[in-house]
Amino acid sequence: MVAPVDSKVELQVDGETITLRLNFRSISLLEDAGLDLFSPEGFDMTLARSAIMCRCMAITDHPGMADDEALAIVTRTGQAFGVAVLDLIARFGGKPDESAEGKDRASPETIDA
Repeated sequence: MVAPVDSKVELQVDGETITLRLNFRSISLLEDAGLDLFSPEGFDMTLARSAIMCRCMAITDHPGMADDEALAIVTRTGQAFGVAVLDLIARFGGKPDESAEGKDRASPETIDA
């Protein structure tokens, strides 16, 4: 069976670890919000769209994340959030980690904000 595609990074924000994932669920949520990370045309990245992106990519590990919390994460991490998103995209589609029971599909790096 082909393993699911799932890339993962962790951000450290105010002493808390926030896990961001790029997988089918997060991509679907992003598309529902009008954001397509893989569109050749791209999109205008605003602070609000960054917060929506954060919530969509964090929902697997942080299902109760509110929009305001996602906004705080994006605001407090500054460029680290953008670096994390680029890292997720770069890792996307890589070989799965067989020991991870379907969750962690790439060796995550922790990005400190």
